[in-house]
Amino acid sequence: MRHATPRTGRLIALVALPVLLACATSATAQTPNPTPTPNPTYQCAGRIAGGLRNFTTNYLQALADCQAPKPNGAPCTVNSIQGVLNNAIKDLEAEVDACKVDGLINLCPAEGDTAAEVKTALTGPSGSSFRGQITKLVEDLFVTSTAGCTRPSGNVSSNAAKCASKIADAVGSAGNVENLEQCFFSCERARILNPKQDLCVDDVIGEPIKDDVIACQADELSNFAAISDRCSTATLAEIGCPLGTDSPSELLARLEERLATLAQQINLDVFHSDCRGTVPGEPTSPVPADVTLLPSNRKTKVTCGQTIDNAFLGSDRTINFDSDLDCGPSKTPTDGLVVAVSGVKLNGRVGKVWSIRGPQRSSLRTGAGIKLAPGVARTEIRNFKAIENFAVGILDADDGSNKKLVISKTTVRRNVAAGLRLRSARALVDTVTADKNGIGFDLSGDGIKVKGVSAAKGSVYPPKTGIQLGGVDKNANGSVVQLTAPGLTVELNGGVGIHVVSGAHLIGEAKIQSNVGNGIEIDPLANGSQVKLNTLKFNAAGIVVNGDQCLVDGNTLEENLGDGIVVGGASNTISNNDSGAKTDRGNGGAGYHVEATAIGTILDTNSAEANLGSGYVIEGTPTELSSNTAEANFGHGFQLLATGVTAQDNAAEGNNQSDPKNDPFHEWVFVAGQVDGDGNKAGGDTIGLPSTAGFCDTDNDCPVPK
Repeated sequence: MRHATPRTGRLIALVALPVLLACATSATAQTPNPTPTPNPTYQCAGRIAGGLRNFTTNYLQALADCQAPKPNGAPCTVNSIQGVLNNAIKDLEAEVDACKVDGLINLCPAEGDTAAEVKTALTGPSGSSFRGQITKLVEDLFVTSTAGCTRPSGNVSSNAAKCASKIADAVGSAGNVENLEQCFFSCERARILNPKQDLCVDDVIGEPIKDDVIACQADELSNFAAISDRCSTATLAEIGCPLGTDSPSELLARLEERLATLAQQINLDVFHSDCRGTVPGEPTSPVPADVTLLPSNRKTKVTCGQTIDNAFLGSDRTINFDSDLDCGPSKTPTDGLVVAVSGVKLNGRVGKVWSIRGPQRSSLRTGAGIKLAPGVARTEIRNFKAIENFAVGILDADDGSNKKLVISKTTVRRNVAAGLRLRSARALVDTVTADKNGIGFDLSGDGIKVKGVSAAKGSVYPPKTGIQLGGVDKNANGSVVQLTAPGLTVELNGGVGIHVVSGAHLIGEAKIQSNVGNGIEIDPLANGSQVKLNTLKFNAAGIVVNGDQCLVDGNTLEENLGDGIVVGGASNTISNNDSGAKTDRGNGGAGYHVEATAIGTILDTNSAEANLGSGYVIEGTPTELSSNTAEANFGHGFQLLATGVTAQDNAAEGNNQSDPKNDPFHEWVFVAGQVDGDGNKAGGDTIGLPSTAGFCDTDNDCPVPK
């Protein structure tokens, strides 16, 4: 690990320096163009990166080829390939040993600044070493047992052996994983020579953030698609469900995830360790920003942690940035700026668009890019290219006392807790982008409004939420935060798109798509929230309502992986929504799912089309269904699993798309105890719902009572 005592080589260099300077004139005369001294950090990085790439291919290939099931059933004995494995280890360790001392100290790969420490981290026998991670990957492909699947103990069929061989080739002999690592290594080495280049990866989670690294990773991962051509559900089951899967598409997805994680993590370990030193060209201390104060037009500087108060401003109130404020080299946690006086305007665009950057070390990101002291009013923050690498990008006071805060035309990104965390009443967020934060917008001040073409996307740090809403409706106008900007996009977040944790909020006209979690999730304390006229696609579920007395009205929900709308609270109204569409845009579950915990739900004038589950699944009671339609769903049209459902003027037609000839599903299916409100239809016929259990596909099943 990093040592506090000076190295002998450094001491010798300092002693010899006067002698070298004395000889400089004569040496220059004899050698007008001396060869530059190689950068030892760059050289060491090249040796270790190249060694890792070769080790990955050689070690993976040997293990995978040995352990992949074969037609003759010959078991793999690691002893038979131990020589190959040992050679791969020795080759990588030789590259580590070849690093110069200063290069190894400065790079400090895998938190080690001696060759012995680095070799232990990379090739040691523990499961946490890089060698251990590769071994675990191969074991999970071909050895580890999975519930429901048995690993073969003898011969496998020719087709199963070909499938196993294709998997082994993909991760080993084809060199795909080596090339995937190179996507990261080549970018990181280039930054050692030119640190001003764009960052390659997020230095907390390792995901690529530079466009060419993202494209390279996607291109290399696409090479594994050939597995799907050679493997089938049957052959995967025969070789024991690699990575716990028996589906070619699922295996491909899990393998790509494992390999991407493997490459990203080793890149983080080598190039972004906490003990890494400063390479030539990087600033060694925070870089102040040049600013112009108005109206006096006075030129000055702001430093990291600067308090903006009367002593700093004098009679001025506007700060125009003329360069970036770079707190990256900071050795301690710091804020960017602290605004401690009212009426301040911070402007990041003067000629160019400028940024405020936090510490490079992720462990130091505990401050805020711009922080407001309690009681500061009328602050305006506009036109910043990025406020990044802090805990919070822009943070107001805990007591919510910062009145009339305006944030406009600004990007907050890669802040580990939140891009914006605002508690003050009536703050305005206008055309703001939050990208790759923990929470994009964390809003809980009464009367906050989000306007303009704003976006909360790509959240990658836990909880990986696009927008989080909380707070109390103090003025009793029906909502705390109002998300009503037609240009609002919430997408590609690693968790929930919009998470309503408490209070009543208005969410309207937003595009909420491609989030790993649910599109909108309303918690039990978020009573009275309204969700109107939003479009939700490609999320886990579309909208999940666990609060009470909420209104979900006029939303479009298509191609979500789960249900379109899920209701679990009390006295909620679900009206005028379209869940699924017959043009192959149904949801992966039910159109509407009223859970057993739901009480008093009203579903009025909704449509459910082409969902892979049933149109409506009703488990909660009492529930009222009126003027709803269910068409072309793959399950039932209306599936009533609770007693006491009142149904009136609802129509189901063309459902049971999964198997229309054998009729496993019906237009209506129900338990006993339903309440027929008249006007319901099945297959175009008007029907009467009996009080006994049964199903209805036409009026032959459920004739209209006389």
